[in-house]
Amino acid sequence: MLTGINGDINLLNNWVFRIRKPIVKTSNRVLLLFHGWSGNEDSMWVFTKDLPKDYWIISIRAPYSAGIKGYSWLELKPRNTTLLPEIEEFRPISEMVVKFLTDWAEIYSISLVNIDLMGFSQGAALVCALLLLTKTPIGKAACLAGFMPEGGVKYANSGQCSDTRIFIAHGTNDELIPFERSKEMASILQFAGAKVEKCIENVGHKLGRQCFIDLGLFYKE
Repeated sequence: MLTGINGDINLLNNWVFRIRKPIVKTSNRVLLLFHGWSGNEDSMWVFTKDLPKDYWIISIRAPYSAGIKGYSWLELKPRNTTLLPEIEEFRPISEMVVKFLTDWAEIYSISLVNIDLMGFSQGAALVCALLLLTKTPIGKAACLAGFMPEGGVKYANSGQCSDTRIFIAHGTNDELIPFERSKEMASILQFAGAKVEKCIENVGHKLGRQCFIDLGLFYKE
């Protein structure tokens, strides 16, 4: 059952998410937003201001605790902090997200023929997992200050993302996710057939001004 909590904050089967409904309620355009590590359902809302009004925009709160504050798309466990998480670690959460999307679409009688995604940092890694591990029909995807999980290249098959456009934005001074990681991610997704657009700025672990503008244009085209 879908119940309102605070205006546009909703709960569905233990998932907490923020939603913006489209002007035309019969629209089938859906955009899922995935925050970074220690974020929540509000973290990505800054990117929605200039997005098309015919989108159903859903910003999901990750289901696991990130420790002191916020949430994570992966369960906390001891790991070598110099290594990125394996893509197989993202399989369970990828399947959970697909199930959530299916359940939500049934409530609004929405046909999931073309889904768009946007993720920041760890959320961008989840976007990569959804692209490579599931059969979700994804039209556009933005990976912001993100990375390809370890082993992702093994799951990238030529042509599997040929119907997907991808926007990759990264700062050359990113102190958390090195710029080289975005180049690796772009290369793997291009091998999988995706049409990749890049925006590079001299910033840290965030979206620069020009990339912010280009991000809005990406979803409007």
